[in-house]
Amino acid sequence: MNLPRLTLAASRSGAGKSTLALVLLAAMRQRGLEVQPFKAGPDYIDPTLHRAACGRPSYNLDAFLLPGRTVRGLFLRHAPPAPGLSIVEGVMGLYDGLGAGVVASTAHVAALLKSPVVLVVDAKGQAMSAAALVQGFARFRPKERNGVNLKSLNIAGVIFNRVAGAGQYALLRRAVEDNCAIPCLGYLATASPTLPQRHLGLVPAQEMPGLEAHIRTLATLGKKTLDLDGLIEIAGAAPDFNAQPLRTVATSPVLWDSTFRKAGESMPGPREPDPRKAESTARSKEKRRPPVCLGIAQDAAFSFYYQDNFDYLRELGARIIFFSPLRDSSLPPNLDGVFLGGGFPEIFAPELENNRCFRSSLFHALEEGMPAYAECGGLLYLCKSLTPLLRPENPASSLLTKNEGEAPGLRPGSSTPDKGLATEDRAYAMCGFFPHAAQMTPRLQTFGYARARLRAACPLGPAQRSFSAHEFHYSRIVAPEEENDSSLLFPLMDMEKPDGRAWSGGLWKKNTVAGYAHLYFRGCPEVMASFLALCSALRKGGKKRGERIC
Repeated sequence: MNLPRLTLAASRSGAGKSTLALVLLAAMRQRGLEVQPFKAGPDYIDPTLHRAACGRPSYNLDAFLLPGRTVRGLFLRHAPPAPGLSIVEGVMGLYDGLGAGVVASTAHVAALLKSPVVLVVDAKGQAMSAAALVQGFARFRPKERNGVNLKSLNIAGVIFNRVAGAGQYALLRRAVEDNCAIPCLGYLATASPTLPQRHLGLVPAQEMPGLEAHIRTLATLGKKTLDLDGLIEIAGAAPDFNAQPLRTVATSPVLWDSTFRKAGESMPGPREPDPRKAESTARSKEKRRPPVCLGIAQDAAFSFYYQDNFDYLRELGARIIFFSPLRDSSLPPNLDGVFLGGGFPEIFAPELENNRCFRSSLFHALEEGMPAYAECGGLLYLCKSLTPLLRPENPASSLLTKNEGEAPGLRPGSSTPDKGLATEDRAYAMCGFFPHAAQMTPRLQTFGYARARLRAACPLGPAQRSFSAHEFHYSRIVAPEEENDSSLLFPLMDMEKPDGRAWSGGLWKKNTVAGYAHLYFRGCPEVMASFLALCSALRKGGKKRGERIC
């Protein structure tokens, strides 16, 4: 199948991949092309910017959290045929993957897709030296390990970033094309506007008013200095793409005993089927039950979601209703379960604290046994309190990064510049479902891929179930000094990196599980199957569902 495609890679993080991706997505859209964005690796923020640039949801292609065949199947499902174009934004440097290897690197994903690679090079202060860098990347082939074969990797072009002007670009182009036989496809100038950043990377699209106009400005500048025709030609020359269509994996969920545990009771194990109910179960299958109604928190404070996780939940039969802990006064009616994703609750801690009605609504729903699954920022929100920390060296606020320094940004909802020089040690009240305190810290606490293993049977499945995950957070959870509630389990998960480093985490109370681990549901289908089965098992029969969709 003819699926024109490009992968944007770089020599390192911060070389300009994200800005260039937005420029190309917007510029190609302005030319009338159907353009589909993808993001290599476990990123939640860049995909929001991709959507703003081209009007289509962006899909993560993660070669650690997903099997290679699933990465290819996802691409096949969403990539437009010619004359459309797919643009895959890479992660970190081209060959930077798991540990010191290339697993889950941009090169790994490009090889799975047989996608031409366009190398983005930060050329500030360079001329001939840039050619040495390009030639090194083009010739380098790491040893084949863990089944990753990069022999077909094709660096098909180079784009330079932070170029002083046409004069420097002429020098760079001559140096590369004379010595590397790789075409140069233009540049972005040093004076080009950049995007606001904070401690986890770029600021999400929903927190940047006027973003689409800003991207159009970038695209207008880019069209003057980029060879769009050459990029389209390279994308169209990609080899035919063949892959197995993506299929939803139907797994048999394992339900734990949903009866709430009392003090002194042992951990429940998987529920054994009751033979006496077999006939009743068979009859019930003949009647189509309404789908599980799953509420998902989505607003500026909770925005870390993979688009494919929404797709996959729907494929499993869930009906999704979005709600906002920032704006809504209560949970939507008639939910069967709740999903609280990650995000930036620390940025919006005052607003979350002030919305007492919603916090109370969620607290009582979970106390009454509504199943809930929370990741990272969702975990912080379910704690008793959250203490933000604005760090002078890398403040948790929007900073517009310029070429030689940083200018003050605006805190969301504020008209006063935040210079990022103050620290805040006030603890803001959160939901209080867990008695723990959440605290932001100056340093990154955990970053990277890991394998998670459940210590006990819980709403995510039986004890010892393992699955791939990713963590990236600057916060920590502090347990209360005195806690006698045996219905609370901490830690729930054992986490281990491929290099052997290990730690534990996760909270579990009643039917709610929360942790720092981020999951790609299609890569661990049995986890969400178990969670949705619990939601279905605990639903109240005959209850009319509300139609409120936030």
